[in-house]
Amino acid sequence: MTLRLKETFDVEVFQQTAELITKYGIKANPVQITGGFEDVGKGLELLKDNQLSGKKSDIRM
Repeated sequence: MTLRLKETFDVEVFQQTAELITKYGIKANPVQITGGFEDVGKGLELLKDNQLSGKKSDIRM
């Protein structure tokens, strides 16, 4: 794919984003707040144990 073709595709997708979200109900994954910096290990364990399926883990700094 040439750079010019890619830029054209990117612009078209960006321009249609709001319509696609409205039409198909696309939404962000729910956020699970794991804790603070001291809980990074806990967040990694959740990932390792596949307990974050369909969720975004957020560690507050």
